[in-house]
Amino acid sequence: MADFGLAVRSVGDNEVLGDAGTGTPYFFAPEVLDGIYTKELDIWSLGVLLFWMLEGNHPFDGNTKQELFSAIRLGQYEKPFASDECLDLLEKMLEVDASKRITARAAREHEFFKMYQRIAKKELFAR
Repeated sequence: MADFGLAVRSVGDNEVLGDAGTGTPYFFAPEVLDGIYTKELDIWSLGVLLFWMLEGNHPFDGNTKQELFSAIRLGQYEKPFASDECLDLLEKMLEVDASKRITARAAREHEFFKMYQRIAKKELFAR
């Protein structure tokens, strides 16, 4: 899922070219609200997407943009019904502090995905 019409070009870790700050506000990472754009914001957005896949709605909401942005900055959401492994990954993806947020590599190697790889292999060999 991508919206390249709203994409910006990255020049370095913190420098972007283009009209940054556009996009769907529900997916904004807290640092975007402060005008900071790094690769860590993609992990946040994927965390919002994972939450949406589990619950069918966004983790952060508000009656106005200001309320929505306040909820995003606080990073507080009701935990969805999911496995402990999934909840752990979600918590690490929706970490408000971008410097503490899980990296893409660490997310890919997270126990949540390893668990499902083991299940898939088990089912494949059971056939």
